[in-house]
Parts: sequence; C-alpha cells; structure tokens
Amino acid sequence: MAQAITVDARKVKVWLGPAHGGSSTLICALITRGFNQAKQSNTFVVPDCDDPMVVAPVKRVIMSKDATINGNGQYEPDKRALLQTEMEDDTSSTWSFEIPATAPDGGYYTGSFYLTTMNIVAEEGNLVTAEMTWEANGPWSWVVYP
Repeated sequence: MAQAITVDARKVKVWLGPAHGGSSTLICALITRGFNQAKQSNTFVVPDCDDPMVVAPVKRVIMSKDATINGNGQYEPDKRALLQTEMEDDTSSTWSFEIPATAPDGGYYTGSFYLTTMNIVAEEGNLVTAEMTWEANGPWSWVVYP
C-alpha cells in the first residue's frame, strides 16, 4: 500500500504580495498558518405536492463564498509597522498562502485580503506572540508553481 504524499507544515508560508514576488514580504514567525474557504447558503424545504407528509430534503442555494488566512506565532518587531499600516488602511492588499509541493500540486492561494485582526500577547516567562486574521475582499485563486 502506498503512503499519502504530505507537506511539512514548516514550509507553508504567508506573504504580503504574491509568493516569492520581488516586492513580497514573508511573515516568517507564524507557527500555525491556515487558509479557510467557506460558502454561505440559504436553505429551503420544498414540500412534496403529491404527498405533503413525505419528509422533504433540504435544498440549498449558494449565496456567497469567503476565504480567510490566519496565523499565530512569535511577534516580529520588524514587521510591526507594516502590519499596523495594513490594519489602519481601508483598502485591501494582495496576500498569499503558499503550500509547497512539486508541480502541479505546489503553489499558493492569492487574492485581495484585509488584515482584520492583529493580537499581540505578552505572557511573562514566554516570548511575545501575535495572532492575525486576513479576510478576502473579492475573488481569490490558486496559482500553480511554474
């Protein structure tokens, strides 16, 4: 039996800009990184006209799609000004979530995202940590490594 192909989580990266782009900035010290996709739907129950006693299945209409990038890890003081600017800016920026693997499976999700949450936590006896969430502003796409 063949084993599944896996990816070392330490290689997954979050970038401001396209992954590996000339002007991109790597958010390096994130220990946990996630890319979440969701669909919002409305649900309906359509009765059986011939037999209203039949339990009808739920039907759904997809209304919207959403994506978020999140991460937490060590606080990077040299990234504070950049991230603060992203928090204060009312326009979204291009962010990327890279999942390395060999072609055609390796690449990155990219799109326009707002940095919507930035928590900096200092607990005595530990390193300062940061938690961040980015929310999509429009469509996103998967870019395959060339």
